[in-house]
Formats: sequence, structure tokens, C-alpha cells
Amino acid sequence: MSKNFFVKLFFFIAGSVILTSCTIHEPRQAHVQDAIDGALNEGIHDNLTKPAHASTPRHHKYTISKTTLNSMLIPAVDVNLPDVKTTNDAEFDVRAVDLPANTFFTSLVKNTPDNVLVDPDVNGNISLVLRNVTVREAIEAACSAYGFQYEKTAYGYHIETKKLVTKVFTINYLDVSRSGTSKTRVTPTSITDIIQNNSGGTSGSTGSRAGQGGTDDDSSNVQTTIDNNFWKDLKTSLGELIGDKDGRTVVVNPSSGLVIVR
Repeated sequence: MSKNFFVKLFFFIAGSVILTSCTIHEPRQAHVQDAIDGALNEGIHDNLTKPAHASTPRHHKYTISKTTLNSMLIPAVDVNLPDVKTTNDAEFDVRAVDLPANTFFTSLVKNTPDNVLVDPDVNGNISLVLRNVTVREAIEAACSAYGFQYEKTAYGYHIETKKLVTKVFTINYLDVSRSGTSKTRVTPTSITDIIQNNSGGTSGSTGSRAGQGGTDDDSSNVQTTIDNNFWKDLKTSLGELIGDKDGRTVVVNPSSGLVIVR
């Protein structure tokens, strides 16, 4: 074989090697993307299928810390809410037609933990229709309509006819008498005198001024005195409000701060 043949073969092989090494291989982006998507989908699937209690400790820890922080930053608030009716204050409907008073009141507390005591002098028949009321509301409505009165005691309800009762009230007020005095003094000033003093006057007017004597001392005094007797005014007001018929009386004791009303 000739020398030119080997030279051409050498350059052919060298050129093939150079071309092969310079070839750009496109990265397998599709395979890499598929691998990333697969990993993400697997993670999402694991989170969805994980039991709920697995995340409880972290959530519980956050809740405790948040509650502690709020208790430290926010002061306690005392809100006076209206009393909520308990199970003992269950509501029911009442329908009574010419029912004896004693039977009516005792039937109201049937199958309830409440007690009722009816005085022997409570008589008459009761006709009443009420909806969605409690025991206390039903007793109050019946007493108001038929002239009875009731009292809530430790053992239950005490039903009785209206009669005079004695109540004792404590008044927190010192037994002292208060008085005040206001004084006002008014001194009149003559306009003519002011003009004469400013102009100097004449000898004739000066003699006239001297003859007037003590006109500069004329004045008017006003004195106002106010006396306040709380206990006397209280007794008078209560006496006019209650009256004195049928044995009604009002007793006021300023020393002990007690008011007794019958």
C-alpha cells in the first residue's frame, strides 16, 4: 500500500474522532422532569394518606404556646351575662280551668325539684293559660292575677294571701345635720358722686356733699341658709308613700341606720 493511502487513512480516523468528541448530546430533560414530578406526587400522596394524629403534637404545641401568650398579653375580662336557664327552669305550658288554688300551685312543681308551701287561707279557683313559662313565672303570673303573694325561700316557694309584712332596711348614711350659709353684700354707687369727684366740683357743691353725712356706708346684705336633715326627709317621704291605713307604719332610727316598714 502506498504512503499516501496511510496518510489519508490517518487523517480520516483523526477527523472522525474529532467530530465524535465535538458532537452535542441533548440532555435527557424529559427523564429528569419525570423524576421530579414523580417525587412531588409521591410526597403529596404521603401527606394526604398520613393519619391525622401524626400532626397533632406540632399543632398541640403551637396551641399551648399561643394560649399562654394571649393570657400574658390580654387581661382577663369579666362579662356579666344574663343568667342562663338551667335544667331546673324547664319551660312548659299551663292550662287551668276553675282549678282550686291549692291544687294549682302544687301541680306546678310536680316532677320538678322545687317545693311549694301554700297557706291554708289561700283559696278560690284559678283559670289560667300560659305557654313556655317556668315554675317561677307561672307562680308570679297566678299571684299577680288573683291577689296572692309569694316568697322564694331556701326550701322552695311560699304562697300566701296579701297581708301586711314587716321589712327592715339598712341605710348607710351618717346621722349628721348639714347646713350651708351664703352671704352677699351689695354696695350702691351714685353716678352723680363719681362725676363730681372727677370734675373737682364747686364750693357750693362741696358744702352740699359735706351735709349729706354717711351716705357712702349704705349697703344691702343678703344671707341664705340651707338646712338638710336626711332622716327627717326620708321618714316624711316614706310616710306619704305608704300611708297610715290598715296598720301601716314607718319607723326610722338614725342612730342605727335602720328603716322599718310595715
